[in-house]
Amino acid sequence: MRRVMLDRRSLEALAGIAEHPTLGPCVQEVEVSTNHLLPLDELHTIEPPSRPFSEIMAWADRRARGEDENDAEEGEEEAIDEETEDEGNISAEEADSDDDDYPHLRGLDETAYRKAFDNQEELIRRGDDIKHLTRAMQKLVNCSTIRITDDNRVWGLRRLQKEIGILPQRCLTFESPKSVELVRQMLHALFAALAEGNTPIDFLEITSGSVIDNANRISPDMLVKPTSAALDNFRLHTLTTLSLILDSKSPVHSATAINWSYDLIQFLDRFPELSDFRIEFGYRDEDRGSLSGSPEWRSSGFNRTDYATYTRFSKLSQLLFISKLEIVHLATFDCTGMELALFLLRHQSTLQDIHLDAIVLIDSDGEIGSWLWLLKKIA
Repeated sequence: MRRVMLDRRSLEALAGIAEHPTLGPCVQEVEVSTNHLLPLDELHTIEPPSRPFSEIMAWADRRARGEDENDAEEGEEEAIDEETEDEGNISAEEADSDDDDYPHLRGLDETAYRKAFDNQEELIRRGDDIKHLTRAMQKLVNCSTIRITDDNRVWGLRRLQKEIGILPQRCLTFESPKSVELVRQMLHALFAALAEGNTPIDFLEITSGSVIDNANRISPDMLVKPTSAALDNFRLHTLTTLSLILDSKSPVHSATAINWSYDLIQFLDRFPELSDFRIEFGYRDEDRGSLSGSPEWRSSGFNRTDYATYTRFSKLSQLLFISKLEIVHLATFDCTGMELALFLLRHQSTLQDIHLDAIVLIDSDGEIGSWLWLLKKIA
C-alpha cells in the first residue's frame, strides 16, 4: 500500500515507485489523503480536526508495548500526536506566547509555512498534481483498490511537520472555502489521472472525515466538479465496488436534495459495471436541510406526506438506478417505508444481498410503511 497527499514530494514519490520495474507491480492499493495546507490567516479561525478515538488507542497500545511510534506500517511515516509528544518540550517563552489560545499552533514556523503553502499552490497551478498522479496510474497495472481517506500515516507528512512546525489540515471543512477548493482539486486530479491511466481499479472507497467529530465528509458535487472533456467521457469499466460515506450537506449552500442526488448519479454513471454499492450519510440524513436542530418529523406540526421533498435519500430513492446492482449497503438516514421499498423494488431483478443499518422509517407506526410491510413487499 502507498499513501499520498497533495504535496509535490509525496506525489513524485508515488510516481517514482509506480515507474520502478520491481516496486511498481507490487503496489495493489493506494490511499489518497485529504491532508492540505490552509491559508495562514485561517489557522487561528479554523478548529483543527479531532483525532479519532481508535487512533489514540492504537498510539497508547504501541507506547504500552514499548514500540516506536515512528515504526509505521510498511515503513511509512506516521504523524505524532502534538498534544502528547510536544507538550513537555515547550519552552517557558513559548508557553507565554500568543499561541496559548491555539495549542495546535505551538511550534508553527510562519516563514516555512508560507513557503510550503506557496509550493502547494504552484503544484496545482502548473498541473503537476495531475501529471504525477497520471504517471502513477499509467504504471500501477496491479493496483485494484483506491481509498480516499484522512489517514495521518501519509508518506512525507512527518517531514512536512518538521519543516513547518505543525500538522496540516487533516480533513475537509466547509468552514474554509480554501479547504473545499483544495479537496475538490485533489479529487479532480485523481479522477483525471484515472481517466488517462491503465490502472484496473475494482474497489473505490471515499470515507474521509467519517471518524472525525469536527470535519465534513465529501459531498457529491465535489466528486463531479470541476469537469473536463476527458472526465465527461470517462468510464471505469473495471470498478465493481464503491463505498461512500458522504456529507448530507454541501459546500454549495444553495444545493437542494435534488441537486445533491443528481450530482451523485452523475458520479455513479462513471462506473457502468458497478454491482456492489455502499452509501452512508454523515452527518445523518434526517432533517429538511437545516444546519442544526432536531429532525422535522419529530415536531408536532410535521406533515409526513411532505417528507420526501426534503431529504437526500428520499430524492435518491426516486432517481437512482444501478443496472447491475447485486449488493447494496444503506445506512444512517431517515425515510419512509415507501421510499425505501421504491428503491429496492427498482433493483429487484438483480439484487441478491441487502444490508440496512441505522435506518429509521418515519412512518413505521402505520400499517403501510412499517418494517413488516417493507419485508413483505421486497421478499
